[in-house]
Order: sequence, then C-alpha cells, then structure tokens
Amino acid sequence: MKSYRKPGNLKFWRNVSNGMIITFLSTLMSLVGLSCIVFFSDFSISESIMYYLVMAIHFFSIFIGSLIVSYFVGEKGFWLGAAIGFIYSIIILLLGFGYVQEIFFYQAVLYKIILGIVAGAFGGIVGVNL
Repeated sequence: MKSYRKPGNLKFWRNVSNGMIITFLSTLMSLVGLSCIVFFSDFSISESIMYYLVMAIHFFSIFIGSLIVSYFVGEKGFWLGAAIGFIYSIIILLLGFGYVQEIFFYQAVLYKIILGIVAGAFGGIVGVNL
C-alpha cells in the first residue's frame, strides 16, 4: 500500500513549528524587556504609542523567527516565512479574541495577517540569502 505522507512535507511543518517556537520566544523576551523599560523608567507612554510598539515587536519577532529557520534550512525561505507569519498572526489574533467578548472582523485584522505574512516572507528570503 502506498503511503500518502510525504517526508518533505513533514520536514516543512517541523521547520515551521521550530520557527513558531523561536518567534514566540522572541516576542516574550521583547515584551518583557519593553515592560521593564516602561515600569522602571520615569517617562510614561500613551496607549496609542504602546499599541504600535507591541505591533512592531510582533512583526519583528516574525521576521527574526523566519530569518533564523530559513538560515538553517537554506531553502524555501519565502514559504517557510510566510507560513510562520500566517500561523503566528492567526494565533495572536485568536488569543486576542479570547480577551474581547465579542467576535469582530475589522479591516485592521486582515492588515495584521497580511503584514505578518509579509514580515515572515521577507525574513525567510533574507535568511536563505545570508
């Protein structure tokens, strides 16, 4: 009987999961660092600026996770990065929906997903070419 599971496909998703782990660790370290800076500093940051800082951390973390995984894999950086960016963005949005009681779909949600994919794809392209 012929197996329908392709070893290359399994390897691809293993690399994506490694990228997700790197991305979440990068996000965690960056957010803890930002929290310490805000907590121990004398200046206050408005909520609107904090929102953009957190979004920048998310996209930078996607970029870093995609870059590192693509660097070690050496191929398919665009697809690895795009998959990492897409899955990470969906997970973060679902976690955000858990805190908001009503489900909403704004244009901003679509933009966050698209920007996550672009950041991941760009990180993957850069990582393969390093």
